[in-house]
Amino acid sequence: MFFADSATMLLELDRLLMKQVNVVWVVYYDSVYSELIKNGIEKNRIELVDLTFPFIKKPTILKKIMNRMCYFFLKERTLKHYLDHIVKKLNAKYFPKLWITDSVRVLSEVD
Repeated sequence: MFFADSATMLLELDRLLMKQVNVVWVVYYDSVYSELIKNGIEKNRIELVDLTFPFIKKPTILKKIMNRMCYFFLKERTLKHYLDHIVKKLNAKYFPKLWITDSVRVLSEVD
């Protein structure tokens, strides 16, 4: 599993490993997803996850304000909890032997 903040650092490694192992990219930016597609990575090898504050999603002005306030005050705890959930879900789906990342700070918080 590649947990990527950008495609630049891990793209060459993907090309080297893809014949020996099944590499799945986990990205959280739409731009990285698009860049991977442009570089020939198949869509079925990319998991795009949403790391925004997950509880309030409706676009009303009140909910936008509440979303920003909750995100401001609870960002670190919520992000860690939400990322824990995503990693457990991906572990159950793919059974990865190894996670490789270019964004250590984000994954270092996961249990």
